[in-house]
Amino acid sequence: NEELMAGIARRSGGNYYYIQQPSLIPEVFRRELETLMTITAKNVRVRLTLPRGVQTRYVYGVNSPKISQRVVEFQLPDIERGSVVSNLSELDLDRRVPGTYRIVKAEVAYDDAVSGRTEVLQADAVMEFINDPARVAAGKNAVVQRELEVHIASRNLEKTMMGMRTQQLTAMGAMNDLQKTRTMLMQAGRSTEAQQVTMAMESIQRGGDVEKTLIGTIYHLDTGKTKG
Repeated sequence: NEELMAGIARRSGGNYYYIQQPSLIPEVFRRELETLMTITAKNVRVRLTLPRGVQTRYVYGVNSPKISQRVVEFQLPDIERGSVVSNLSELDLDRRVPGTYRIVKAEVAYDDAVSGRTEVLQADAVMEFINDPARVAAGKNAVVQRELEVHIASRNLEKTMMGMRTQQLTAMGAMNDLQKTRTMLMQAGRSTEAQQVTMAMESIQRGGDVEKTLIGTIYHLDTGKTKG
């Protein structure tokens, strides 16, 4: 049950691999051991404090975030040396008089794997409210846009997988959907996941099982972890 295994990995902060043949098992264990030896930040916790007039609509790629009226809390996976973990949250903002406002106070706490101390980092998210729609469109943040595209790609893969499972999507339709998602992933700089989608497309052509590959790809996209 690949979905169950991926769910266990997600909730426990572990990793998920789809192994096509037994000979690859030693490589997976080698990779995991190497990862354990390079962890620098453990038990990574994020706390977002929101002012009046700001509400959290959605936290991407996170299981069961704690969302109250003014505070959002969730955990991120352990961070290895040389890797980057990103997370995207969607907010609802009330109308305001034009000006600059703090919309989020962000706090990240983690356990330093070397010293054992708990470290805390804080930063403010500041936004300028304006009346000019043209300036709003021009002010899009490229990093945020890329992370949003990665999330959309993950949801597209879920839809493709469910369409094939329920036979509402033909093999040709699935190939077209996967081609579009692969292009989106390449544009977002997620070449590893794009290659996994290519493997899924090749599996469709051979008449093989696509779900195992796609579940792993979705899992990797949702964790938000990439190599820096």
